[in-house]
Amino acid sequence: MLKNKIAIPAFLAQFSLAGLAQEALPKDLVLTTRAELERAHLPGGMDLKSGPLAEAYDSVVLAARLPAGAVFVYGCEAPAQAIMSIPSTDSLASAFDLMATVYSTHNWAVRDGVVNLLPKEHLPAILDAPVERIAWDTNEAASASVGRVFDLSAIKRRSVELGTTGETVIPGLQQAPRVGVPLPKGRVWKAENVTLLTALNRIAASYGDVRWVYEERSYGTKTLRVWEH
Repeated sequence: MLKNKIAIPAFLAQFSLAGLAQEALPKDLVLTTRAELERAHLPGGMDLKSGPLAEAYDSVVLAARLPAGAVFVYGCEAPAQAIMSIPSTDSLASAFDLMATVYSTHNWAVRDGVVNLLPKEHLPAILDAPVERIAWDTNEAASASVGRVFDLSAIKRRSVELGTTGETVIPGLQQAPRVGVPLPKGRVWKAENVTLLTALNRIAASYGDVRWVYEERSYGTKTLRVWEH
């Protein structure tokens, strides 16, 4: 049996936004490029104590103030832990390269103008689910916009097909404004004929200062899907 819980306040219905929405195109969004990451550095470098990949990713992305998204899949075993040291002379691209080397389960890439950290194997199938149309308003909290995506009938239907059990929890996302970079003004956006992964990236880019984390935890036959931050 599927249990699907979205912990967000009530906002405008999806259909009420459709007529006002502007297409979320790359030229209108705050985006990141590989070249930009090759030029940028972490102020003062960073020494990360022994911890899981999720913590290392979170620390680097927060310090870098980048729109980003990551996917983590956990079984019954504890996540691998490692120590990382990122010199201030290293570029952000080098920092992500090091992260992917130290934690060999993941690769990173810039997708849709957003830094993504994704598993090398077993990317959750739900992230490839098609999204025919989604509209959101950046005057509202990012958690509300994400809630709309997971509330789409196509996403719910695909979750049932995948045999999802457990809960989908969407608390508020953490935001870190990028210094010296103008953020998009609040407006209504839309994306059409994209995957769920692309929709999440478009939302992060439209706010300019949002990072998302999708976790899937499997315990026997039970799967718990969580949106955090």
